[in-house]
Amino acid sequence: MEEIKELYLGCECMDLDHISHLVFFPLTEEEKKDGEKNKIYFRVKFISYFDQIIPPIRYFYSLSDWREYFYYNCFKKVGIGLKNIFHRYFFREKGIIDFTNFQNKDLSKLDIFLSQLTDKIDTNITHQSIQRLLNERWSIYFSIEKLFEDQELPYQLEWNPQFLQCQNIWRRIKNSFAYIFGTYCNEQEFEITEKEASKLRGMIKWIQKTNEKNNKE
Repeated sequence: MEEIKELYLGCECMDLDHISHLVFFPLTEEEKKDGEKNKIYFRVKFISYFDQIIPPIRYFYSLSDWREYFYYNCFKKVGIGLKNIFHRYFFREKGIIDFTNFQNKDLSKLDIFLSQLTDKIDTNITHQSIQRLLNERWSIYFSIEKLFEDQELPYQLEWNPQFLQCQNIWRRIKNSFAYIFGTYCNEQEFEITEKEASKLRGMIKWIQKTNEKNNKE
């Protein structure tokens, strides 16, 4: 099979901001001899739930939009920022950035892409299985989510970006105010190793098998 170098995957919500970009740079034979390991790079754009504290002009045209904007930016956003200052685990537990559900029709593509890294599939998978990716500041949690009972494909693969634990009170204050007055629009990159790819492939297979079984019933 010809190597696939790039893969773009969208979200179930069809939001163009919720695009994940996977890149694979196969190692040369010389690099392999030097002990280097193949990796897949998972690149995403982080979009927060909320706009900036100063509203865009478009909100002034509709009173209902203005009320929604006021609620999310002046109440909910400020509340989340203040809670993070006094509770260092808050962002880690709840997340402040929008989550993404991969479309079930794309899971086979993702599985094929990950198979370039490893042919192993983790079979020790349950509904509670989680795979975590880390970089210097952020973590991403891949999890199996069940949406609605009456859906043909109730289980989906979700990823949710979160802050790493921050024990320094001054950094928490800085991050919180940056969150309140900004959008946190960022591109972040994470590495997927063979072990992590094996776990993700197992989660994909679990979702596909369980959804198929539910459809037959």
